[in-house]
Amino acid sequence: TIRTAVLQADWARVPQNSNGRTHGVCVAADGTVIVFAQCRDGILHYDQQGRLISRYGGDNWLGAHGLTYRSDREGEFLWLTDENSGLVAKTTLTGEILTEYKPPDESVSQTRDGTDSKDRPHFKPTWVADDPETGTTWVADGYGSSLIYRYDSTGRLVGSISGEESGTRFKCPHGIVVDEKSQLWIADRGNRRIAICNSDGICVQTMNDRCHSPCGFDLSDGLMGAEGDGGMAPEGLGGV
Repeated sequence: TIRTAVLQADWARVPQNSNGRTHGVCVAADGTVIVFAQCRDGILHYDQQGRLISRYGGDNWLGAHGLTYRSDREGEFLWLTDENSGLVAKTTLTGEILTEYKPPDESVSQTRDGTDSKDRPHFKPTWVADDPETGTTWVADGYGSSLIYRYDSTGRLVGSISGEESGTRFKCPHGIVVDEKSQLWIADRGNRRIAICNSDGICVQTMNDRCHSPCGFDLSDGLMGAEGDGGMAPEGLGGV
């Protein structure tokens, strides 16, 4: 059974110093709703009634562009990316940076359609997905090189994937998520497709007809949903 959502208008409002753009929402274990907004102190915590509880982040995340929630034995964490500064970090729910990944030296500047451009910054990350089973962390350079970088459990860069393994190079791999089988799901936005890679980064499946301009995913109770400019895939993407 595919879940349906009901819109609750004006549930909460983004602070006035925001440009109105948010790039990630998650719910913590205690029900706190965390929103990632492009503004100073743009990590926003709301209660279930939409009241703003706290906010933090300083000027670190003015280009907020990807929030991943992770809970394990050590606690609750957020993976955050900033498309302006290139900052990629794992933080606590109170904003303490625990792990920070530096921009890859070999990142090649490209436009969103995959062509070279000297005018764009080299590293413009859009999302992070980590795999607790393998210790791998994937970082999508969606607005930069259109590569997805792979880091090991020590934070060392060990490689990247380009999509060419599937016959088509990624064109703005915008959102990524790791499922319960350690498979990496990729919202290959510019190619209007979804790609699935195994834990080694080898593409095992592509879907070209499920979502228009996909940008992100939601994994819940074994079901994967894809979000895009044309909305969610109507039947979801099935079990994982």
